[in-house]
Amino acid sequence: MVGSLFAGVVATVVALTVSPELALMVGALFIVIHEVEANVLVPKIMEDRVGIGAIAVMCGLLMGWELTGVVGAVVAIPTVAIFTVIADQFGPRQRFVRRSAEKPSLQAEAG
Repeated sequence: MVGSLFAGVVATVVALTVSPELALMVGALFIVIHEVEANVLVPKIMEDRVGIGAIAVMCGLLMGWELTGVVGAVVAIPTVAIFTVIADQFGPRQRFVRRSAEKPSLQAEAG
């Protein structure tokens, strides 16, 4: 997250050397791209790779950032994954009843 912010600032400063209008457009484009990446792509990728939901990813990132800043954001996803495993292991157990998708077959009586 910090690397992309740094890249956006550098791109905006370089565009500022050309013209203020270009710098404004580059800054606006960067903000849009960054928001889409941070709020859509990262949660979906983490959901696919780590196996935790997108909402849990976003909540973990927000809590990690608020509690300890950059370090918290870096360790947020592994921490959420650990808590998910612990909750699965020690949480209430659900019983799953297997039901056959097929109806019992009736065999013709041999006569």
